[in-house]
Amino acid sequence: MFKRNKGKIILSSFIILLPMALSLIVKQFTDKDPGLFFSVGMPLFSLVTQFVCIYFTDRDPGNKEQSKKAESIIIFMVPFLSLYTFALYVGILFGINFLSTKGTVLIFFVIFILLGNQMPRLRRNSTFGIKVRWAMTDDENWRLTHRFGGRVYVLGGVALLLTVFLPISIFVPFFVILLLVICFAPVAYSYIIYRKQKSGAIPYSPVPPSINMSPGAKKAVILIVVLILAAVCVLLFTGDLEVSLGDTALSVKASWYEDYSLPYDSIAEISLRDDFDAGLRTFGFGSPRLLMGNFKNDEVGNYTRYSYTDCPYTVVITTKSGSIVALSGKDKEETEEIYNILLEKIK
Repeated sequence: MFKRNKGKIILSSFIILLPMALSLIVKQFTDKDPGLFFSVGMPLFSLVTQFVCIYFTDRDPGNKEQSKKAESIIIFMVPFLSLYTFALYVGILFGINFLSTKGTVLIFFVIFILLGNQMPRLRRNSTFGIKVRWAMTDDENWRLTHRFGGRVYVLGGVALLLTVFLPISIFVPFFVILLLVICFAPVAYSYIIYRKQKSGAIPYSPVPPSINMSPGAKKAVILIVVLILAAVCVLLFTGDLEVSLGDTALSVKASWYEDYSLPYDSIAEISLRDDFDAGLRTFGFGSPRLLMGNFKNDEVGNYTRYSYTDCPYTVVITTKSGSIVALSGKDKEETEEIYNILLEKIK
């Protein structure tokens, strides 16, 4: 795969590293700063991910005669997502929120359409496609599963695109349900084919998987999975927000996300609410403990939020420019204290 796609791999690597140069341009000619993570950390992580994916795909004997279009999808998927994520963040820095919801839905639509068109053409392999045991060890099951999966992906991609017309309050449940159907319908279909094969209704000729992992490789994969799960648990269940009310501005120091600052003289009004709907997070960080970043709800549209997930009370700030900021403490008492002090500061 490396030899056949040398030019594509070089181009994809350039695309992955492009945000580094674009960040310098943004910092040089504007007052915005994309930050170290999005300008350096994310491109480097994406580059490593890209070569790991290409390496394991290249090692799989099942991909030796894979179609060129399928290989192109593998090579350009990570660069495409990396560049889009950078564009999404820079857009939010400049107040352009179109990419956050509608753009993300469009990305899913494009990905599922591309994958759906290639699935029926995929040769049996262990790195690309619907990787369930019943399909990976039988050519007929693989063929039927991926033919069905291709149709599901195309129709599902179209259905996902239509969710942009739904109200924010029901957009997320519909979107998640559609994703689950798209992902699990081919798996269920593959199992049904397997059961029919075991009963003799469909020919069954089991073969070994196209690639077998060595014990060392299996241990490495298990270790990586454990580390990822541990990191996810830390992100989901730890972290704090520290709201400071200084002499001239309020500031928020946040775990796992960028800090925030707002001068008092830019505040038009504030209110203490117990019914302010968080809505949909369009960019940022969300966990069972914290909600931070750019959000959108039916009441105010796009706004900025830094709050604890379990706290129903929110200090809602309207700036003189018309933007909305929502803050909270850990509980009702802490949020009320923030509101009362802030009320004195802006008098």
